[in-house]
Amino acid sequence: ACPLCGGGQLASRTPLRDNPFAASLVASVRRLVQEVRRPAEGQGGGPLLPWCPEHDERLKLFCQDDQRAICLICAMSIAHQHHTIRPIKEAAELYREKLQGALDSRRKRLKELGNATDEDTETLQKLKKRTSSLRARIDAGFDGMQQFLSNEKLALITRLEEKEKAITQEVEENMKKLSDKSTSVNQEIIDIQQRQSVKEADLLLQNVTPIVEGSDGESGDVSSVPVHLTLEEFNGPLQYIVWKRMLMVLNPVPAAITLDSQTECRSLKLLGLDNQIKCQFGTFAFQRGQFACQPSTLDSEGFTSGRHFWEVELGNKATWCLGVASQSIPRKENCKWEPATGFWTIVGQVLSSQYKAMTTPPTPLTLTEGLKKVGIYLDYEQGQVSFYNAEDMPHLYTFTD
Repeated sequence: ACPLCGGGQLASRTPLRDNPFAASLVASVRRLVQEVRRPAEGQGGGPLLPWCPEHDERLKLFCQDDQRAICLICAMSIAHQHHTIRPIKEAAELYREKLQGALDSRRKRLKELGNATDEDTETLQKLKKRTSSLRARIDAGFDGMQQFLSNEKLALITRLEEKEKAITQEVEENMKKLSDKSTSVNQEIIDIQQRQSVKEADLLLQNVTPIVEGSDGESGDVSSVPVHLTLEEFNGPLQYIVWKRMLMVLNPVPAAITLDSQTECRSLKLLGLDNQIKCQFGTFAFQRGQFACQPSTLDSEGFTSGRHFWEVELGNKATWCLGVASQSIPRKENCKWEPATGFWTIVGQVLSSQYKAMTTPPTPLTLTEGLKKVGIYLDYEQGQVSFYNAEDMPHLYTFTD
């Protein structure tokens, strides 16, 4: 029918022509219908949902796969056939919960970063205090030496300061990383809070996944530098170490030890007065104070204070264990030679060239050559047991309480 004259069906013989007036009129009517219909739909009191530009329907649904609002016709299309689709209000509530979870996570991460920074600060303070104490002891150890020994002193202090510098640099670099991460997390918190303040669901959900996920997957990297203040090698018998290099200048003598035959395992035998021992085989009766199962023996003298140093020649032993033991160690049964049972020892297996400190688990020792003589240093008050290659005194390992 003609929209201008209202006539009936056009005759098939009448040629058809474009009518711009009619097209404009139809478009105006359509717009008018939409404008009348949309306010009526919004009288429920809630915010009006936007319209689908393709189907002229309200965007009442949310596609989680495409992360965008869609209409009901879009949801039934092939493009969204296998997608996860929710009502948009339900999706908005779900992502509000996720945003809150992300905010809580970032706040927790920020707290962890702060704690790690505090631990690093405390580590630096301990490092400086320990370094200062060791530097003072090094000074005291060299006070009575000639000018020739000043070079040794300078070299030792330089090594200590280089180690302090290396540890300090590592800690400070980690503190800077923690600071940078704190700044990043703070910014993420601001972004999340800004997104939480958005009232419109479609704007709140726009690109929300990157904001929710952020850098939270990296939370495992929040830690302080696990610096162990292993500076005990500078707290060893300084004058004796120098004496090994300058035999004509200093003359300290390691303490003599006397093995106690009352504690030796019956499978061991003391030889003469030079404290040599060898294994022997057979069945022996156990006596009070002796080791019943392990081929072991103790020094006849115990220590309850002070600093002590002694040396042990290993001879041609294929396997050996040396160190310090507490008075209360078990002697009737086998046990592990580790600090938990009262032993602070190192073990050597010469044939396989394996050496280790008996920690839990054992700590392998890297040696450039086999050991012939081991020096053992005990600082009772400091709770320190140190081991050295007694040939030229390189540090092997240190136990501390």
